[in-house]
Amino acid sequence: MIQVVFISLLISSIPLLFLIRGLSSNNPKPLRQKILPGLLAYLVLLGVTSCLHLYFRSTYDFPLLPSVGDFTIGFIMLIIFGAIFLLVGIVSLVITRDLFGTMVALFILILLLVQIFLSIFWFASLGEKWEYAEILDRAERVFATAGDEEAKQEISVELLYSARGFCWRDCSTEDYRNLFMVKNHLDQPVQAELKILAANERKQQLAMYESLPIDLQPGEYRVVVTEETNLEDSVWDRWTSYTDEKIAFFQYQYRYEPIK
Repeated sequence: MIQVVFISLLISSIPLLFLIRGLSSNNPKPLRQKILPGLLAYLVLLGVTSCLHLYFRSTYDFPLLPSVGDFTIGFIMLIIFGAIFLLVGIVSLVITRDLFGTMVALFILILLLVQIFLSIFWFASLGEKWEYAEILDRAERVFATAGDEEAKQEISVELLYSARGFCWRDCSTEDYRNLFMVKNHLDQPVQAELKILAANERKQQLAMYESLPIDLQPGEYRVVVTEETNLEDSVWDRWTSYTDEKIAFFQYQYRYEPIK
């Protein structure tokens, strides 16, 4: 999920660069003309990303904004950055005694703060939604092309994702995020419970999971939820489990009860 999130953050920074360039330009044009290209670029970007967020909401039922837990963490980061930027502005005014220059610098810092806010709550989450939606779309193809053995089962499980999460530098310390999905092949609704044994490429056992009860309609497939799944995370950031190594092999057992 690294590529799409990184690209979304990179593209979202382009309007900010236009604004900073306009503010720092020595062109004699009025200020509103110098910042107009950047503002228009921001409006276009917000319009396009809003349409994409609405698409993911209508198609995959993803909420527009992150969960309360993710929002709280992001808000704390904003407060920290805001305090730092304010301190920089005060120190700059005391040292240079240049009110106009300090006001311009503070305005640029405010733009950076706005960019951080949008990056956390809007642009990065859009990239995460995009990647997670691709995983969900791939589930349909995986279950459709499953082998005869899986097709004959009443309940089948597939591993859709096992990779490290988004990181800026050394990703070797990041856990692998794993996403299993389960499908009901019966013609009646059931409540299923699973036991999954996961192994690495050397077929060494990594972990054993027991799922929480999962309600499945006929032909429906859903994400496998375990005790490791943090239901307080955003919908597009919920995973079945976390491991130190990539899951290469797995076995599963299941039991189910019809839902009356």
